[in-house]
Amino acid sequence: MKEIIIIDTKRSSYSAEEAAERSITVAELIEILEEMDQEAKVITGHDNRYTYGSIKMSHINTEG
Repeated sequence: MKEIIIIDTKRSSYSAEEAAERSITVAELIEILEEMDQEAKVITGHDNRYTYGSIKMSHINTEG
């Protein structure tokens, strides 16, 4: 099985703008990910990794 990278997520606000203020930038995320295996799968971890979520291209919303 390929390596799995887990991005642990937490609900931090009811506003996208407020959550964005606390979030990393695209450049910071790229810097982290470029050190990892490019064939690794990326998923999200929730509730202290009790549940997990997949990330699909259709899940990425660039319209804010």
